[in-house]
Order: sequence, then structure tokens, then C-alpha cells
Amino acid sequence: MTNEIIYGTGGYLELIALLLLIKYMTKGNIKIDKGEKKYLLYSSIALIAFLSLAGVEVYLLPAHPYPQLVMVILVLLYVFFIEKRDLKSLGISTEDIRQSAIIGVVVGIVIFIYPAITIIMFYCNVGLSDAFVYLVHNLNLTPRSLLHYLYIGFSEEIIFRGFLQRRFLESMKPGYAIVSVALLFSFIHLLGYGISLGAVYECSQKFGAALIFGYLMYRTDNILSVGIVHTVGNFVKLIGGI
Repeated sequence: MTNEIIYGTGGYLELIALLLLIKYMTKGNIKIDKGEKKYLLYSSIALIAFLSLAGVEVYLLPAHPYPQLVMVILVLLYVFFIEKRDLKSLGISTEDIRQSAIIGVVVGIVIFIYPAITIIMFYCNVGLSDAFVYLVHNLNLTPRSLLHYLYIGFSEEIIFRGFLQRRFLESMKPGYAIVSVALLFSFIHLLGYGISLGAVYECSQKFGAALIFGYLMYRTDNILSVGIVHTVGNFVKLIGGI
């Protein structure tokens, strides 16, 4: 356990060093194309953060969810003190909160729960009510698991869709921004799993889900809706976690 904690702490120190480098670069002390600077810096933040998580997440989550929390805090510090922006720049807003919540629930049901029930009905040869009971039973829905998957879903969405995608959109067409962040999202998960055919297949599913998350974030511009969908997907994936 000590080695894993040291590894994770080293990753956070790397991320802090990167943020200081970003501050240095944004002052213009290093000559680099403005567009290239954005892609390099924002991608590097997510990459180093999640590579750091890869070594400790298995050991510390869900009982000790601190690594991902540290990552989110570092990004918030970057947004507040280096970019000089507020939470709205991450899609965190109380505007249209009810509508965003409803959209998140409906989309989560349509793209995750309904297909899961259909698959259960087909493979188990049961009716709709029995398939629904089976799904609910296997979701392991407890207050602790709910908080855990809310935390996982929203923290990843703040990083990828709230932070990266919204900044990519400042200098890229929407389609390119959504696909680029989805590729990064799935690739970083692949690094966490290790390179194998099974991992590639798993991450291809994550890429598809990330495209949906990205489009939903683009349309609603609110982290609440996409965070809810991600959380629903994490629960259903127990039947893994997106």
C-alpha cells in the first residue's frame, strides 16, 4: 500500500509542476503557437492526472476516494487562479438545473437502462417486470454505492467535458472537440486497464459513451445532465463502470 500511495503522490507533484509550467507558458516566456499550446497543455493535465490515478485507484477506491478528489481540486485551482475563470467555465451552474436533471435522467434511462433490460429479457428469457427486478437487484444500489458512483461520474465529467471539451471548443469545431476528448477519455482508461484485446474492446465502449457525453454537454452546457447520465451508466455497467 505504501508504494501505491507514494506513486500517486508523485503523480500529483508532477501535476503541480505541470500547472506551474502552464502558468509560465501562458505568460509568454516560451514561444509556441497559441492553438498548439492549448491542446498540449489541456491534454497533458488530464493525461498526467489519470496516469497518476491508475496506480492507486484500484487500492484506494471506493473506500478512499482521495486521488480523484485531489485531481479535481487541482483543476479547480488552475481554473480559479491561472485562468481567472469561475465555475461556469466548467459547466457548473444552477441555471436550468431542473431541466438539466430531467434530461440527464431521461437520457440515462434511454441509453443505459432500457438496453440493459432488453438484454436481460433476451438472454434470460424473462418478462419485463422480472428483467427490471433482476437489474435493480444487481445494481447494488446503496447510499454508499450511490455516493461513490456520483463522485466518479461527476469528477470525470468535470475534467473531460467541463474542463477539456469546453476549452477545445474555443479553438476547434464542435465535432472535432467532442471526438478528441472522447478519444483521450477512452485512451487514458486503456492505460489504466493495460493493453489487451479485452481492454481495447472495453475502451471502445467507453469511446462510444464518451461521444454521447460530449454531445450532451455541448447541447446542454451543464455538467449536471452529463454527470447524471455517467452515473447511471456506471451503475448499469455493474452488469464495470464507464
